[in-house]
Amino acid sequence: MITVRSAAIVLLLPATSALLLSPTSTRRAVLRDAAALTLAPFAANAEPTAPRRTTQPRCAEDAREERIADLVTLLSTPAPPPVAASDAARSDSIDALLDALCPLNPTPRPGSTEGFAPLAAGRWRVAFAPHIAKLSALGGVRFDPIIYALRPDGSIESNVRYTWLGGLSGWLSTRGRYGSRDEDQVSYVEWEDAWWNPGADAPSADPADGAFAPLVSAMGTAGFVSAAANFPVKYLDRDLCVFVFPLSGTRILAVREGGALDVWRQSSAPSAVSV
Repeated sequence: MITVRSAAIVLLLPATSALLLSPTSTRRAVLRDAAALTLAPFAANAEPTAPRRTTQPRCAEDAREERIADLVTLLSTPAPPPVAASDAARSDSIDALLDALCPLNPTPRPGSTEGFAPLAAGRWRVAFAPHIAKLSALGGVRFDPIIYALRPDGSIESNVRYTWLGGLSGWLSTRGRYGSRDEDQVSYVEWEDAWWNPGADAPSADPADGAFAPLVSAMGTAGFVSAAANFPVKYLDRDLCVFVFPLSGTRILAVREGGALDVWRQSSAPSAVSV
């Protein structure tokens, strides 16, 4: 019984013999055409493939580390923050870098209690706040440092040093509580007390020790607006937090004191001396 396979072999034998006896160039051309015809049906039915990459795509962690390294450079050059409102190029560069960094946020639901509880406690220093930079430029006053001290029990204290061009300085402080508004993206801070330490080198621990304590406390409480107390968190890790200030819609960048992005500590650290 002649099968299809044996018939195909019989039919191919004369062609194979002729091919073997033909010149080398002819054999190459015939083999090339035969290969194209043989592979054509498979190529027609094959799934389209993407062009081969020259390098493997980097994982999110590698990309995040690269962005953070760039952020450290922007925050430390030419000098550590605050970033002046007049330094538009630097502000724009930081904003653009945050555009790239925030989608790489490593903390699920960063505004939730579960998200921020392992990371929030500690002292955080504001490194980038465009709305404060504009306020400083308008009033001729410098606000720095701006410190947030968060405790595991949900209490928070803010200490802001102000310095006017005329040499007047002091501290403005508030105390309250923080938590999650929606157990997802939005956190809140609700201030319960405020105090003022004019001319002091450091803020007082007790609000009662501040100047005009009852009046300042009453003014601070009256000035508290709950609608402005919700802060969508866009990025959170152990050393960096990016959240939105609701009244201006701008992003605020805060870094953990003593952490990897504490550019003030890094700039003040003594450099190594070669011997």
